[in-house]
Amino acid sequence: MNIEKGTRVNVFSPEMAGKICRGTISTYEGKDRDGEARWSSWFARFVGKKAKKASKLEDGSRIVIENGKIENTYDKKAKKAWYTVTIFDWKVYDPEEDDEEDI
Repeated sequence: MNIEKGTRVNVFSPEMAGKICRGTISTYEGKDRDGEARWSSWFARFVGKKAKKASKLEDGSRIVIENGKIENTYDKKAKKAWYTVTIFDWKVYDPEEDDEEDI
């Protein structure tokens, strides 16, 4: 599945692992019935030219995904599945460029 260009995420614990940067991201999922913000967490890996730059992001940095995809990985032996967001291109979020309501 492709991620819509312009998806905003918060980045946590980015660190280089070989040629890629691994970390986690969180995405805003809307509000629950009580009006509280709901967030989802995802394993993430940054690949390509911006991987090293991603490893220098601080915890909680907000970025905009320009190109990425979601993968579902299943380990037969462990009988576990997990989702990973692979990010090919991104930019630092600039609220001045955003016409949507900030969370």
